[in-house]
Amino acid sequence: MAKCKLTPDSGAIAVTCPYDPDFVYELKRYIPATDRRFRPADKAWLVTPQYGTTLQDICMRIFNELPLLPSMNTKPVTKQQILDCRYIGTTKDRGSDERSAYGWINGGWNVVFSEAVLRAWFDAPATPDEMPTLYSVLGVRRESTEDEIKSGYRRMSKQWHPDLCREPNAQEQFLAIQHAYEILTKNRERYDAGLAFEMSLRNVKTGGTLPDTHFAGYRSPLRCGLIMCEGIESMGVFQVSKIFAWEDVRDAHGRVLVVSWKKGDDKFTEVWA
Repeated sequence: MAKCKLTPDSGAIAVTCPYDPDFVYELKRYIPATDRRFRPADKAWLVTPQYGTTLQDICMRIFNELPLLPSMNTKPVTKQQILDCRYIGTTKDRGSDERSAYGWINGGWNVVFSEAVLRAWFDAPATPDEMPTLYSVLGVRRESTEDEIKSGYRRMSKQWHPDLCREPNAQEQFLAIQHAYEILTKNRERYDAGLAFEMSLRNVKTGGTLPDTHFAGYRSPLRCGLIMCEGIESMGVFQVSKIFAWEDVRDAHGRVLVVSWKKGDDKFTEVWA
């Protein structure tokens, strides 16, 4: 019976074989970290198709077998789906052109959001050189109606309430949400006028662009949700390219999921409120 098996899996080659430290060493030596991923659920390695012959060579050296390469469609297929995302981390440099954040779905960190996608959905500033707008604090757009602003306020207040959320900056974020709602419900016209003036000054000074500077990663103001999105799947990870909708996760009793990661803990916690 063959020890090694190569099969197509989510746009990658899945390698199933007995555990062997020499095999793992060879895999990490000849295949870059960006092109391989271990999947604990079935103890399989996922490798990009371009390293198919490299996998065969490694299997031959370690197990004295030459497994057949699967027939692969190397062209990425864009698809839409709803993700039950239970936690989204901070965006970080990961060796690509853009920062990205991993999200927890299906029992693992199996989805990636680029920083641009998250910032676009939450109408957030392009860089930390800009102050976040009061709209982005509430997770709504500048053209939102009064009802949408109230809905955004209720959602954000629950997600960041210090009694429910254990994120290190929960208290600070909760106060910012209260402040944003107060201004937008009492002095929205004056705030919008000032915001437009600020944008006009920036366009005069920079020609409408902002410098590309190195800065700390971006945090999505919502850390969980049912997210309708578009993207491609590669090596078992869904890479989101566009977000269409973002709803709260609710249980059978209508309670909303609130997640947070307390400093020092090794995993996020879930609370239904």
